[in-house]
Amino acid sequence: MGRSTTINAISLLKGPGSLVSAKGCLNINQTGSAALASAGMGDVLSGIIAGLMAQQMTGFTATKLAAAIHGAAADNLLDEGARGLLASDLFPQIRRLIG
Repeated sequence: MGRSTTINAISLLKGPGSLVSAKGCLNINQTGSAALASAGMGDVLSGIIAGLMAQQMTGFTATKLAAAIHGAAADNLLDEGARGLLASDLFPQIRRLIG
């Protein structure tokens, strides 16, 4: 994560307790689960980040908010009884979360 300071980048390390780092700031996201470890989930996360940045949100803020939305969408589905998730399963939950 130290390189994000020297090259002015934002880093997102997905996993249990996803880490978002930029310019010496660190955010730990506790949402989400192993159900997010399937094909296309990173693409969904990238799309959320891009959509938030298109609304003039800073990269760091957009990335940490996107990670929280992405994880919360999966958590909601698992709370409803889902077992395995496809990337497309997240779309209705994401819509509900961001209103």
